[in-house]
Amino acid sequence: MIFRYYSNRYRRYSEILPFQITKLAANHAGGSRVYPSSGLYSWQLAETLRLQKFSPVVYSRKQFPEIFDHLLYTYIESGLPLILTLPKHVVVAFGHKSDYAAVWPHAPTEATPGPVVPHQRFDYSSLFNRAFVINDDNFFPYQILNREGPGRLVDSQYNWRQIEEFIVPLPERVFLTAEQVQPAIEAVLTDAGVGISARSPTLSGKKLLLRLFLSTARSFKRKLRERGMGHSTVENVYRRMPMPHFVWVCEIAEFSE
Repeated sequence: MIFRYYSNRYRRYSEILPFQITKLAANHAGGSRVYPSSGLYSWQLAETLRLQKFSPVVYSRKQFPEIFDHLLYTYIESGLPLILTLPKHVVVAFGHKSDYAAVWPHAPTEATPGPVVPHQRFDYSSLFNRAFVINDDNFFPYQILNREGPGRLVDSQYNWRQIEEFIVPLPERVFLTAEQVQPAIEAVLTDAGVGISARSPTLSGKKLLLRLFLSTARSFKRKLRERGMGHSTVENVYRRMPMPHFVWVCEIAEFSE
């Protein structure tokens, strides 16, 4: 599913069939049987992606226990399909469902839970996420993977806590990962003399919400007018600014009760 998505969207990537994926992982079988395949480990899947010109990153819940769901949301918000590893199973996640009225401006509670990002100085749009949209090859497409498990017969039987790892098939030329860029953005917004208070008195002291996502520079510039930059000069500055192929974008929103 991952290879089909990228092969349809980018000429750089070609579609690969299941047998070819197993064959690519043959040199990394680790002593296990290759044909017929009994399945692949997440590191083998990541290596297969690497062999097909991706720069995969693997995130485990044990490695990022407090921000795991937030990072997962951030990459999906970037339009990247992800591989989720569940107990004895793998699915592809590519969307989410958010409820923007359920939490704000209150902190997460048992009734309206939301991922709390530790050490953050701002709230993020992941706070409103309620479910991920997945494709599970054992069921019909477009299943909803809820935070607390299935609410309907058509929902996934799994829940968020059962997601053990996820693999991000980052394209080449993405040099910063989500957990690296987030503290850098927060530093830009808060550092004394150059932060929000100094640069934008209008936003100083306000409750702010950040939306973080990865985009191509071409896509970002193409949507500048649609996005609305507040002033034509700002739009022109961004349009003429030299940028790398991929850029991280942080949108700032002000909320009031």
